[in-house]
Amino acid sequence: MERINRLRTKVFLVLFYIVSSDGIAQVKPPEFIVKDGIDVNIASGKPSFKVNDLKIGVGALNLSHPISSYAGYFYGYNDRFSGGITFTQINRLTAQDNSEAIPVASVGALGSTKNFERHANGTFTDLRDDGEELIQLSTGNFLYTQKDGTEITYNDFRMTEIVYPNGFTININRNGQRLISVNTNNGLQLKWVYEYSKY
Repeated sequence: MERINRLRTKVFLVLFYIVSSDGIAQVKPPEFIVKDGIDVNIASGKPSFKVNDLKIGVGALNLSHPISSYAGYFYGYNDRFSGGITFTQINRLTAQDNSEAIPVASVGALGSTKNFERHANGTFTDLRDDGEELIQLSTGNFLYTQKDGTEITYNDFRMTEIVYPNGFTININRNGQRLISVNTNNGLQLKWVYEYSKY
């Protein structure tokens, strides 16, 4: 019985703590992590890991190079600077519980992907409705603005420039589809060197 009373006291203290002076609860959503200790997604059973293999510079003006796994694979990797835009279709449920195929622009940026509904008039709508924007500047050229104000430019459907709200700018250079280097407006540079197999 004493244990139950202590538990009730703890619950009361927790509830008292999360209610502000104006009587409105100030509850933060619980943190939910679906990865185990070796970066395998518990829900899907697929690996999901990220490694920051290089970082130069300090603070908000540093240039880092994280790589991450493709969703569900232990081989290959997704380079942070290899983002691009592709067009595809996805299915979504309508208000009448029917499935409809909608055209989307799938935007790869900084190691993640975001989908925008593609309209016939050339505009795009953020499917998550979280304040991000995609604008087509001309054929194959786009401007993607993230919710924190970061602007990412795509030329010929490939990510070519990242401008952060503080003015820090990263230019991405390619030879065809292959990354060659990235340069920043404060003098930092990363270069890619490729080794070709003889076999």
